[in-house]
Amino acid sequence: MPTTADTAFVRKAGTVFKKRLEEATLVMVSHNPKQLEAFCRSAAVLASGRLHFFDRLQDAKAMYNYVK
Repeated sequence: MPTTADTAFVRKAGTVFKKRLEEATLVMVSHNPKQLEAFCRSAAVLASGRLHFFDRLQDAKAMYNYVK
């Protein structure tokens, strides 16, 4: 269970992240679908040594679920 400090940090970091996305592109690595949904529109999945690019996050999530 996250502490109040953890929750406040996550909220503040999310706000900063979203602000920076207005002016920049970022590369995020995560296995957390909710985190990816909050910040990403496109994605890539590394599977069997190959990197598969997707214009839509939903397509990447479908492949990731299949690969796991």
